[in-house]
Amino acid sequence: MLFVTAASDSPLTHITAHFYPLDAPAGEPEAGSTEDFTQYSGPDATSGTWRAPVHLADLGDYRVTVDLRDSSGATVTGALSPYTLQYRTIVTIPDLTATPTVPDYLPQQVSVSGTVLAEDPRQAP
Repeated sequence: MLFVTAASDSPLTHITAHFYPLDAPAGEPEAGSTEDFTQYSGPDATSGTWRAPVHLADLGDYRVTVDLRDSSGATVTGALSPYTLQYRTIVTIPDLTATPTVPDYLPQQVSVSGTVLAEDPRQAP
């Protein structure tokens, strides 16, 4: 998910995020974009945080620019995000257990078990 925080005098009507490989020179074509933003938080459409799913062909680090339009017709084009999108495989261990449950220095043998899950964001719905 990509989150965009914005504020405007008029309700925001359209947000588009564009993704460029971090090492790509200026002027290179974008690697992808998304317009599927829904408001995630905020009092109304003039201020808050919007979110959208990200689907790109390749894992890696991406520069993000954002275009915004509000109901008055005012637009902002190509606003550069101060953050890099790190589009990576997400690894989680949801059921991690250890025996003894509170290991310390004295038990020299600790057993750890769990399931490691790796989710590739390119395969997410």
